[in-house]
Parts: sequence; structure tokens; C-alpha cells
Amino acid sequence: MKLALLLTTCMGLLLAFPKPGQAAAEYNRWSALVDTDERGDWGLDLRGGWPRFAARGQVGIGGGWSPIVEFVGTPSWRVEPSIGLSKSLLKSPRGRLVVELLGGWQFQTGSLAQRGPSLVARVRPLLSGKRVGLWLSLGTRHTLLFDRTTRRSIQESKVTWSARHRWSPEVGLGVVVRLAPRFSLTFGLDWAFVDVGTIALSLPGLQAGVQFSGGRR
Repeated sequence: MKLALLLTTCMGLLLAFPKPGQAAAEYNRWSALVDTDERGDWGLDLRGGWPRFAARGQVGIGGGWSPIVEFVGTPSWRVEPSIGLSKSLLKSPRGRLVVELLGGWQFQTGSLAQRGPSLVARVRPLLSGKRVGLWLSLGTRHTLLFDRTTRRSIQESKVTWSARHRWSPEVGLGVVVRLAPRFSLTFGLDWAFVDVGTIALSLPGLQAGVQFSGGRR
């Protein structure tokens, strides 16, 4: 996690300084591909792999803002639908720095079945080259779980509720390859730390996906 924070800081510093000699058109193609924040633009990101899959869509509303719909899952175990907002903080020919905040619900089955509302925050820097870009995702998920306990006696039955907090940080790193102005492939590694301090389950994984975008540009 400390290494991911260091990489995020370094990538942010690189983005803060313009790259001389790179055409604005090149920047616009990467902007449309990776994040959609201009009014009327849209983007779709589909990723599969082990152990998780993900699908997300977003539409630009202007001012660097984009509403997001996201669905992340681990087959036969956990699904996490969310909606939220994305904000582009830094934009330059070198790439961009984006922050996201999403709220949703967690559904988990199996011997550790649980469900409850969740809140997700992420920082996602991108460094772009002519055809290949380097991306990093540093996120944290907080979930609130509710337990119902029923105590029965001869006289009565008493139901009590209690709440538990679960924290699941995640780190992702990979490359995005631009094949056309509005189509790219992405490959990466991710590491999710599920319910830190409780079951201490870490899930390293691989992912590959496609990105589409459209709109005015």
C-alpha cells in the first residue's frame, strides 16, 4: 500500500507539468478514451479475469465531472453494484489524475454471507504515451453490515440489531493500449485485501478488458 501511495504521488507530479511538443489532438484522443468528463461524451469499460470481473459506464456532464455506474463481482461469492461521481483533477498531455466516490451495496454468499451499504473512494492516475499508457488505481471500500440477534425465552422473544464495519482496500496497476481513437485494450494486476482485521483474505489477480467511448469528439 505504501508503494502504491508513492507511485500515485510520483505520477501526479509528472502530470502537473506539461509535456512539451505533444499535440493537443493526441491529448484529446487519450482524454476521450480513458475518462469521459466533457459534456455529451460517454465511456464503457469491461474487464474480466481472476478472481474478479468488472463493468462500468460513465457520461460526461461538463466541468470535469462524470456520473458512474459500476458493477464489480467475484463469481459465486460477492457482487458490489455502485453509483457515484468521477472528477478529473489534473489534465495534461502527459495524462490525467482522477478521483472517484461511489456508494452502493455489497452482497456476499457462502459460509460468510453478508450484505450492507458500501462507500468506495479511489484515486486513478494515468500516464500516456503515443500508443501505450500506464494506469494505477488506489481504492478503499468501507461496508456497514447489520446483524440481527433473536433471543427466545418462555415469556418472550427479543430481537436486537448491531452494526459492524468492514474495510477492504485495493490496488491495481497496468497498461492501456490505444488501438483506435475510441477503442483500447487494458491489461493489469490487482490486489484486493478483503475485510482487513477480520478474515484477512487477500486476492491477487489478473485482468484484461476493453474500453469504448463516444460523444462529440
